[in-house]
Amino acid sequence: MIIAVLSSITTANRVKQYLKMNYNKDVQIMQTPKQLEVSGCGFAIKTEKENINLVYEAVKVLKVHTKGVFDATTFKKYD
Repeated sequence: MIIAVLSSITTANRVKQYLKMNYNKDVQIMQTPKQLEVSGCGFAIKTEKENINLVYEAVKVLKVHTKGVFDATTFKKYD
């Protein structure tokens, strides 16, 4: 699983809708775990690791900002 920290709840909803409508992928909107030391929005999306490229695509197509994509278990940031 991966966690993508986004800039707002609105952005999280937009990415969620994009992935559902275009790829039929389900994602969960959640509060950003405290273990992730990122400032700003307290919302993120959580999805399967296999969807990482789709998350990056959604961020690019929707022209939104992400504060990073992290492993949901180790909280290691992906490059």
